[in-house]
Amino acid sequence: MVDINKVDFEYYLPIFADALDEPDFPFDILARDGTIEMLHVAKDRVLNVLPEVICGMKKALRTENTKILMNVCAVLQKLATVSPLVSLALIRYYSTLLVPVFNKFRRMRNNLQRGEIHYGQRRCNVSDIIDQTLVLLEKTAGLPAYVEIKYAVPTYDSVHHNA
Repeated sequence: MVDINKVDFEYYLPIFADALDEPDFPFDILARDGTIEMLHVAKDRVLNVLPEVICGMKKALRTENTKILMNVCAVLQKLATVSPLVSLALIRYYSTLLVPVFNKFRRMRNNLQRGEIHYGQRRCNVSDIIDQTLVLLEKTAGLPAYVEIKYAVPTYDSVHHNA
């Protein structure tokens, strides 16, 4: 086993992010959890490879697969909380990440039929995860993030800022 602190993040982090479009088990879990674990350890070193990580996330979002979208949201949430510098650097990518898919899937709500169980505790509702991601992006980067989110997702209402 190699100590994760000795891993070349500039080489491996974009590879893990590029694999986020994998729909099949166990590759989807490996890509998501591997990316999140590397982000957790890398902190400010993420800035050097942020454009490559974003490219992998954009590629994954183009699949419009809900499971993949939820994995990308998990990575995006981790990116937003890695460091203040990274959350501010993410703002410039909001329009390319959020516009194509977030608008479409944000409106999707699970309409449960009688007798069905809502598994909200498992965070399986894609529109709720998108909302949580948008709130976290705004919370971590402030007013500039809100302006970009509102531009990318016009139906978004701030929980922190009044516009």
